[in-house]
Amino acid sequence: MPSYLPQLIIPNCDHKLFEEIALANPNSFYRMNLIQGQLEIMPPQSVHNETGILSKRVTYDLSNCWMVPSNANLVGHHGGSQGTYTLNSGDILSPKASVVLSSRWNALSTNDRRQAYPPVAPNFIVELRSMSNSP
Repeated sequence: MPSYLPQLIIPNCDHKLFEEIALANPNSFYRMNLIQGQLEIMPPQSVHNETGILSKRVTYDLSNCWMVPSNANLVGHHGGSQGTYTLNSGDILSPKASVVLSSRWNALSTNDRRQAYPPVAPNFIVELRSMSNSP
């Protein structure tokens, strides 16, 4: 029996099924991407202690780097592992950590910013895989 949770792939998925799965599992620690009709369900990364420590460090460093008010060029909206975005292609992306520059985030309407999956592609994303989830 594996000591890790496997990644799941569900082919032929659409936005409706994505939303149904997300709503049916509101307290889930899983992250989901919907790319070109293929749903990818990713387990939490803290299965391995080293990956959990690295994940926290990357998120901390990312928020400190991009959220410094004294550097107007780098200030942005920081999203953690629960931040999910709708890309221009219609795909849904849920990166481990992300940044959308403030100028782009603020250009969204209030309604768009309040959506569960705002229609904007992050300027920067970070993805980590534990040793057990790496190919």
